[in-house]
Amino acid sequence: MWSNYNSFRAIENGLVMFRVVKEGLTLAVNHHGHPLVQSNYFVNDQPIVYADLPTEGVDTLYSLLGDWFAWLSIAGFVLLLVIVIARRISKAKQLAKPD
Repeated sequence: MWSNYNSFRAIENGLVMFRVVKEGLTLAVNHHGHPLVQSNYFVNDQPIVYADLPTEGVDTLYSLLGDWFAWLSIAGFVLLLVIVIARRISKAKQLAKPD
């Protein structure tokens, strides 16, 4: 199961992945996520797996920009939090003013 989940990390970074496990699914995928070779420990009796992997990946949006979306989301949340607190403070000051 985890071999398939790890292939998403290979796709988002534009790299190939060859994940070898002791007891599970050994998997090699290209930068598009297409499996090049896979071997299930519980089905196959041959412990050796061969794969011809490309040595270069591709540039992806995530590999170029990184975690900008996550940091932008955090900054937006903090900004909204400051706006809400400022409005509550100004509303409390207006209610406290004697007419």
